[in-house]
Amino acid sequence: HTHSCAIGTDRLAYCWGAREGGKDGLGDASTGTGSYNIVPFAIHSSLTWDTLFAGGVSTCGFSDGVLYCWGGNSFGADGALNGQPNAVPVPVSGQVVP
Repeated sequence: HTHSCAIGTDRLAYCWGAREGGKDGLGDASTGTGSYNIVPFAIHSSLTWDTLFAGGVSTCGFSDGVLYCWGGNSFGADGALNGQPNAVPVPVSGQVVP
């Protein structure tokens, strides 16, 4: 939608673009619309990543076989089911990884 994320050669997650709802992973879920990062920044997490999936209001990815998500939580989009935006990766409850 309005943000992107990628895995660096160090296997850390880097995001850029719109910041609202914490979807940039920088630790501030109260960031409103109109705030952007124009260069990639490492998210606030020491997790190393195997895959990332950036969606409209949230980003998810696998780290060592565990699914994590962060960002806006519209309609449970980040998988945490707590109704609040998550500005850092949180494990998705009830996941079954094959």
